[in-house]
Amino acid sequence: MKSKRNKHKTRENGTVYLLEIALGDDLVYKVGATANSARHRALQLIEGMESVYGYFPMVRILKEERCLNYYQVEKRIHKQLSEYGYVSCKTFVGHTELFQCEYEAVLRAYNTELFNSNDIVESEGLLEW
Repeated sequence: MKSKRNKHKTRENGTVYLLEIALGDDLVYKVGATANSARHRALQLIEGMESVYGYFPMVRILKEERCLNYYQVEKRIHKQLSEYGYVSCKTFVGHTELFQCEYEAVLRAYNTELFNSNDIVESEGLLEW
């Protein structure tokens, strides 16, 4: 039986996003899904990472797409990128959704799942802070 949380995510529009994060010497990518904006989620992530790492990591929002079935789209992207999973030395909310690979590989997986799904509602470009 599906959980109420997952069932809810399949019925509404949500955001699938791609972030670039500098963790010390490592450059990693985070693919996530949220009912909010990628900016809102990135700020939550930065705050959580600061509490465990002791500094604010550099985070760039590379892609943000509003789409239907956003939770399923996120899971399909994660499956494509599973061989690139990044193991963080610290635990924070979202640490299991990090990938370390070439940008082209993560972008290809992101675009393949989003643009082949016909679920896109709205698209946003690059933001950084």
